[in-house]
Amino acid sequence: MFSQLKGTEEGEVLLKSILNWMVANTKEKGRFHIVLTSSDSFFFNWIVDNLSKKEVEEYFEKHVLP
Repeated sequence: MFSQLKGTEEGEVLLKSILNWMVANTKEKGRFHIVLTSSDSFFFNWIVDNLSKKEVEEYFEKHVLP
């Protein structure tokens, strides 16, 4: 979706605003972390490396599937 914002002045301003908001909330204010992924399979492979298979299944059942 971010790639669709490039090419127009309004889109680039919006993209910069989104990225600035992400930086402000993650680094400056320490409110939360943001993970940007390129595909669902990439996210699944990344999260499996950090969690047990059971934890991943619980996460997807509770947060993704609904």
